[in-house]
Amino acid sequence: MKKFCLLVTFALAFAGSAAAQSDQGTVVKTANGFLVVSNEPGNYYTVELKGKTVTQDPDCPVCLMVDNKPVEVLAVSKRHFLKDPTEALDDMGLLIAYRNWETESLSNLYDSRLDPLTVWLKLADGSRAVVWSYDKPPRFDGDKDIVTRVALATVKGNHLLLMDISVGKNTDVKEPQQFLLDAMNSLRTSDKPISIEKVRYLTR
Repeated sequence: MKKFCLLVTFALAFAGSAAAQSDQGTVVKTANGFLVVSNEPGNYYTVELKGKTVTQDPDCPVCLMVDNKPVEVLAVSKRHFLKDPTEALDDMGLLIAYRNWETESLSNLYDSRLDPLTVWLKLADGSRAVVWSYDKPPRFDGDKDIVTRVALATVKGNHLLLMDISVGKNTDVKEPQQFLLDAMNSLRTSDKPISIEKVRYLTR
């Protein structure tokens, strides 16, 4: 199922139904869904996405299918979207900069101006987050049942953690927003590599 999204820095490749591994991350099956574990140098974190079924989207190697809905978890370095990575911006400024960069990039890609609906949120730990959504552009040539993309982002050190989900017709946008918010509130960061064996043991 093709999505209208930017393929950024985080890619996962499945290796069986219980876990998926790449050079920098692992996905471990849990009782309620699965845990995304990032061991990218300097970018260590876990986040849980809840769902009954989890599979890889065969058309998009960075996309996961959670209960038949395409989902992405992307850690985006500031240098990917800031013209001057040394520019001093607060969290709100960084989130606006990323949303604008992505919107402009996708608008150019599909030759159609996207106008995202934006809502500001606070996560359970008090940090700022932004959620935005827009309908698919006319030139989008992917799955015709996909009509809306919803994305949620927060600042995590030198990265933005971005999650997004694509949904179909007659979907109340509040439902995917809540799914992403619940996932983002499960975020746990670490200052050192995360033991995959320990994660597997704790989630058995």
